[in-house]
Amino acid sequence: MNYRTIFTNLGVFLVGLTLFMYEITLTRLFSTLLWYNYVFIIISLAMLGWTIGGIYSFRWLKKIKMPDQEKVAKRKVIILSLLNLTLLGAILFLYKVPYSGYLIPVYIVLSTLPFILGGYYLSLSFKESAKRSNILYFADLLGSALGSVMVVLLLDNFSLIRIGFILGLIPLLAASLSLSVIKIKVPASLMVVGLMVLTFTSGSILDSWAQDFSAFNGSPKVLSSFKERPRIVYTFWNSLARTDVVEQKGDNNKWVLVDGGAISEMVAYNGDLKTVQYLKNDVGYFPFAYKKNNSALLIGPGGGQDILYAHLGGVHDITAVEINPGSVEAAKKFKDMNGNIYGQQGTRVYVRDGRSFITRDQNKYDVIFLSKVMTQSSETLGYALSENYIYTKQAYEAYLNHLNPDGTLALVLHNASNLGKATATLLQIFEERGIPRDQAVKYMTVVNSTVTDGQMHGANMIMYPLLMVKNMPFTSDESKKIISLAEQSGQQIISLPNEHEMLKAITPSSNQQRSYLVTDNYPFFYNPGHSAPAQILIMLLVVLLIGYLLTGPSLIREKDNHIKYFKAYFAYIVSPDKVQSNKN
Repeated sequence: MNYRTIFTNLGVFLVGLTLFMYEITLTRLFSTLLWYNYVFIIISLAMLGWTIGGIYSFRWLKKIKMPDQEKVAKRKVIILSLLNLTLLGAILFLYKVPYSGYLIPVYIVLSTLPFILGGYYLSLSFKESAKRSNILYFADLLGSALGSVMVVLLLDNFSLIRIGFILGLIPLLAASLSLSVIKIKVPASLMVVGLMVLTFTSGSILDSWAQDFSAFNGSPKVLSSFKERPRIVYTFWNSLARTDVVEQKGDNNKWVLVDGGAISEMVAYNGDLKTVQYLKNDVGYFPFAYKKNNSALLIGPGGGQDILYAHLGGVHDITAVEINPGSVEAAKKFKDMNGNIYGQQGTRVYVRDGRSFITRDQNKYDVIFLSKVMTQSSETLGYALSENYIYTKQAYEAYLNHLNPDGTLALVLHNASNLGKATATLLQIFEERGIPRDQAVKYMTVVNSTVTDGQMHGANMIMYPLLMVKNMPFTSDESKKIISLAEQSGQQIISLPNEHEMLKAITPSSNQQRSYLVTDNYPFFYNPGHSAPAQILIMLLVVLLIGYLLTGPSLIREKDNHIKYFKAYFAYIVSPDKVQSNKN
């Protein structure tokens, strides 16, 4: 293997490394600015870009007819130089230009350009070394695999601006290898490596420039819902999310935003529970107060308000499980303001996924509490097809199995749709335990949060309901205590054993119940319907129609059945056994 072959393999390795890290970095930026229906499109943009790049490569090679190594190497240098500029340009644009919905097409075009150039480069490399395509493919996969590890380390330790510069330098390193192929004697590789080392070790200027996330000067996500523009007082980036703490004039409390969407309140607290007695009016207080409890598991406590509910209810043995390390770091940053809420005596904090934690945990609790976990998921269609394993049938079973005999599973949900799905799924669990529906409702209580903002939610609507579930029926004394709490706080009881019948609006019929179920095999809790959203179905139909219009006529005219079904296979991605059966 000569040095040209080695340099070609290294070039493919570096481009694969760069593009994979860029794709994940792009996901981080899109997640912060846009809803997930746009975040999911990144995979499509990557595939589209690689395909377009391959087409342009094919056309160029066909045009010059007899490409030699020098021409290909020069073309590679040009492509890699442009890749450097487009990578850095796309990240800087997304980071520094104020967000606007009108800019979304620009985001998409700019984000796709590096993939086009990467596809162009890879196609040239595979054409140039067609006999060693297996080695090149291995180099590409190896680069992507290493990139999947490196990008997490970069996102956890550096700003996105510094990462953008690092990603931009890697194609320059690959370009210097192409320069070596055409025997241009310059110390390019050493210069690029030196710049990369400098960026890694002394990029504090880039990090300080990154503190101004100018894209947030627009109105993305939850920030636009505040009556007055809040002030960002703390920011924490990592591979999982961007976490911001914001405050408003005249409000002693602060708000924790995750990726600009999921929001939780950080309550001003000086260590004296008398100063936060007003929280007893929230439905989140009910599970801790309607009976005696000694221990609680809080999943997704965010800014720490759930911990105060537990303390107000007399529960001081608390296990808090928060998936986002940024939320915990934010609470620690403002511990003087929130009474060091995560550092309270008797509180154990775990930065883990709630479902993963409950699967491995051996303890049992008097209360397991989840309050609007993944808040942003319900606020847009984009989250309808995003998996959420916190609210599945298997998850509920795990929660119920981790309760003490008289324990309570409590869920603060978003609306009637979420309540209906949770109720249907829990009823299925009870039916499998041999408890019929008319008896299972005695194990469940629903209290609706009083909503004062009539313009947002209207009157008499189910918003932020509390669903409490036990492994045994609620007693008459417990029901009376819940009534007392509701009267004192002004909350509305929807369903209460021994007192109120379960509303039909939230209890699906036996025939409907199965379509409401949320399981690990169908974990789309925030899908507002009971099947794929209408917009998704329309998109699928349009794609199928376009596919037929583009491929149907040629398939009809094709006389060779072997070629016909070969085309059909790649047009519709049908399975080989179907192709064979159709052929026969």
